[in-house]
Amino acid sequence: MRICYLADAPSIHAQKWARFFAERGNDVHIVSFRPAAIAGVRVHHVAAPLGKLGYLLGASKVHKLVRRIVPDILHAHHATSYGVVGALSGYHPYIISSWGSDVIWSPRQSFLFDRMLRHNFRRADAVTATSHMLAEATATFCPPGTKVHVIPFGVDTNVFAPSPRTHHDKSPIIGTVKSLRPRYGIRELILAFQQIADAFPTARLIIVGGGEQYAELRTLLVNLSLENRIALTGQVDHKDVPEYLCSFDVFVVPSLTERESFGVAAVEASASGLPVIASRIGGLPEVVLDGKTGLLIPPGDVDALAFAISRLLADPALRAHLGQAGRQFVLEHYRWEDNAKLMEEIYKSLV
Repeated sequence: MRICYLADAPSIHAQKWARFFAERGNDVHIVSFRPAAIAGVRVHHVAAPLGKLGYLLGASKVHKLVRRIVPDILHAHHATSYGVVGALSGYHPYIISSWGSDVIWSPRQSFLFDRMLRHNFRRADAVTATSHMLAEATATFCPPGTKVHVIPFGVDTNVFAPSPRTHHDKSPIIGTVKSLRPRYGIRELILAFQQIADAFPTARLIIVGGGEQYAELRTLLVNLSLENRIALTGQVDHKDVPEYLCSFDVFVVPSLTERESFGVAAVEASASGLPVIASRIGGLPEVVLDGKTGLLIPPGDVDALAFAISRLLADPALRAHLGQAGRQFVLEHYRWEDNAKLMEEIYKSLV
């Protein structure tokens, strides 16, 4: 089967899809407005200005490329950007996968995005979303009766797996892996840690990720005199994330908006046997079961977050129980191979 993705080639998620199908013997192509090298996959870089205008200006180039590739499946990852390019190509069979902000946030910016989404989905032969929450949001822009297939971003449960904690002292470590952007609630996490710092004098917080808030958060740590208790690692390669997870005792996803439509980081942490504290927002309640695999809190509630962290730090048995249950939950619902095979079934049905 020849598969052509319209997707951002540097994206770790786009690369996972491409590699999976390439490794299964398919002829896989990616047409992307940003370059990247992916083993076993042919990447076609279309030079065009980045941004909304760039996608429109590059549409004719993409159209010609797709006609030359002649794929059995054309699959756009993202309902706006690459979804627009795919819809304008007029090629079939055509699949659109919504990722979250494309259907949750973009329509709020302008009525033009609303019309664009409806136009794109009308031209799709199949539509997928990563969570039930996102599927419901996506369906509002699709023709009546459209089935939105829920196919999560599963994780490799061999790579993300329980292992002995890599720190051997008695200092508990709270951790998170997120881009440093306001909507991910990292500032609120730091303030919550400040509340519990005296009660747990050996506890530490490790924040893995880089982004626009790095300097602001570094200044906050200094102002709170917590620079020796909280570490900002900066940007790290995704391949290094499992090693960080092995050092954590508690994982936190304190996101503030519904743009957190799935929660890959939470699934990776659960697969690694960690208890997860997450905001009760977006798709997070689907991947973190309150009281079973972790604890859910109201988004932005620093006091509730501090209490949840304190509860887990004070109760190692509860941490172990939630972590073990989380691992089992991921094995049952979010194994990458199982989720990817759901997509393969859609491909085969369309071909």
